[in-house]
Amino acid sequence: MIPSWQSQKMFLNKADKLVQSYFKDKDGQPLRLVSYQLDFVNQILGRGSDRFVFVAATQSGKSEAIACAIAMLAIYYPNERIINISYTDEQARIIYERVKAHLVNDSDYVRSLVDLNRSLGLSREFSRTRMFMKNGTEIMSTGTGETEKTGESLLGFEGTVVIVDEAGSIPDKVFLTKILRMLGAERSKGMPKMLILSGTPHTAGYFEDAFNDERYRRFHVGWKMAVDAGRMSEKLVMEQKEKMTAIEFESWYEATFPSMTEDSMFDMKEVERNIVKEDPLFYGTKILSVDVARFGVDKTVYTLLDYVDDIYRVVDIMSDDQKSTMQVAGKVMALNALHNFDRINIDESGLGGGPLDRIREQDIEATGVVAGSKCTSEEVSKKCLNLKAELYAAAKRRFEQNTLKIIGRSELKRDLRQMKRDYQSNGKLKIIDPDKSPDFADSLVYGLYAPDSGTFIVLNREKDDGFNPVWGKQ
Repeated sequence: MIPSWQSQKMFLNKADKLVQSYFKDKDGQPLRLVSYQLDFVNQILGRGSDRFVFVAATQSGKSEAIACAIAMLAIYYPNERIINISYTDEQARIIYERVKAHLVNDSDYVRSLVDLNRSLGLSREFSRTRMFMKNGTEIMSTGTGETEKTGESLLGFEGTVVIVDEAGSIPDKVFLTKILRMLGAERSKGMPKMLILSGTPHTAGYFEDAFNDERYRRFHVGWKMAVDAGRMSEKLVMEQKEKMTAIEFESWYEATFPSMTEDSMFDMKEVERNIVKEDPLFYGTKILSVDVARFGVDKTVYTLLDYVDDIYRVVDIMSDDQKSTMQVAGKVMALNALHNFDRINIDESGLGGGPLDRIREQDIEATGVVAGSKCTSEEVSKKCLNLKAELYAAAKRRFEQNTLKIIGRSELKRDLRQMKRDYQSNGKLKIIDPDKSPDFADSLVYGLYAPDSGTFIVLNREKDDGFNPVWGKQ
């Protein structure tokens, strides 16, 4: 007898027996999952949370665990709409085909629970993207398709359980505007909807944010766990290590998010090294830096910095959803009345000009920062495309030299991790913004702008023996 969803807690620690009873491996033998796979399936089946993130080494059995979890949910939970998503249809189909095998081929009893009439297409072949259970549950498989940067192919779908495989390959914009929207409104009868993210951690973005988010139940499987469980050969892993870069091995086998990639602006190990405890006091030059929101999902960010002995320290970070230019100006004036800043830098591009003009009308001295303007000196302009590139290069150098101290705000760390760099044909550094505007990072680096102090980049080769981590060997 199939229990009703109200008794889901009875499934905890039962996945092993259920999987072996119902499912087979590719050799036709009763399927046996290893410990970390069982832990994952138990928690999904028992609905131990409404958000899960599974970060795993390549070839560690992640896809099989997800397929088992989907199949079990379909068997035991009625009226679900389970949507399995990946960055391509082909990738999504890898898991879907395993789910189909478990529900249709492995057990006559489980097959009897499938609504074959609805699942079979006009050709009387099983659908490649959808299947239905007699209990009203539907399983759907889809990729973001050719429109992966916008995710338009995902529009119109709503699910009660959304699984995103190889989540690191899906742009943040698709997560924020398409995938999360799929979960829609709350369900009736108190049954929570569920979001499950999985993949190898080869890129920064929403996937990494989820792994660091305490609201998610996290699973992490590195190559050593897979070897101990018999899922992987250590000899093969070591052979792969010899062929890969350190960053590639860190991502694909250690299953840890890399501290930086080849096009990263910042090494996150250096950033993390410069995180300090929050201290609300100022001890030197008091600076306020403001990045003004431009679009719907942007935020206006206010970064308060203390500058002592050539060390910048973030005192506080505040943010608002989009406000009118006068509201931004009002907040700046209120903060200045409280702290009496020595320097106020305001992003003057776009909407920032309005608050800047209003603040100056009140006889408050403030400096406009135009990110796309020229660099502060001819020497630096030979290296950097514009002022933004110069300021980000300055921040990078300060992190390297431990002279830029920040507080551990997740939004700021996310922005710093996602900043990319590129070089023009003339060798000039160019900053590449992520899909979502890096409001927190921009607000931080704009605070370093002090045009009266000269160039921000240490170019004296006598001080760094000819090597600059930003520019490379000179």
